[in-house]
Amino acid sequence: PDDYGDYTINFEAVTEGDLRTENNSGSYGFTIGDSLYLRSDRSAEASANSGGWGGSNQAGDMVGQIYDIYETTEINSITAYISGFNPENFPAFQFLLMKYVPEEETYVEWLVSDIIDMDSTYLGWQTLTLDKDGETEFLEPGEYIACVRMWGDDGDEEGNQGMWIGRDLTTKCVNKYTWVYLVSSQSGFSPNKLLMIGINLNEEGGPITAPITFNVDMNKHIMNGEFN
Repeated sequence: PDDYGDYTINFEAVTEGDLRTENNSGSYGFTIGDSLYLRSDRSAEASANSGGWGGSNQAGDMVGQIYDIYETTEINSITAYISGFNPENFPAFQFLLMKYVPEEETYVEWLVSDIIDMDSTYLGWQTLTLDKDGETEFLEPGEYIACVRMWGDDGDEEGNQGMWIGRDLTTKCVNKYTWVYLVSSQSGFSPNKLLMIGINLNEEGGPITAPITFNVDMNKHIMNGEFN
């Protein structure tokens, strides 16, 4: 796509002697905008955290979506869909950006948001700004992960998070683009679950903030008695 807008890819298969023509077509839609980079659609059909892979979801585990950056750009914030939580776990969460360092073949923590104590006001889509230092927010081309890190304390040794992130079941996503980090093993890997986490970038070439001056000749208005 070379412009902003809503796009649809239509698929159709035709074979000789087909006895079931009703399943020969399909479609896939996506949106290109000026700032939000999001792999999932906007609806959560399910939810997930790190619990399905580590035996239990432990305090400090992270889940994320991998994004490729092709040109230098500035990141402002991370957006994610929080689908549920257990208040008895006293959960807290943080959005953060990880960067892949090819020379070290590993991901490093790059930018973080404030840590938020979870309550019902944070259910649904949430956007948290990332702490900027005037340098690291300008992302060079490469691979990055938009993550949600979660903590919780239910009185046991695991300290289960007690939070869930929205999961998209209808949009297609290969393993390469999802990521889970487990505190228990101090390692990360890519499962096949499309989590609803995206990044917000500045539109290339667009102004961020700028002063505006309105030059108006007031003489005629004053002469007409419209202003004193």
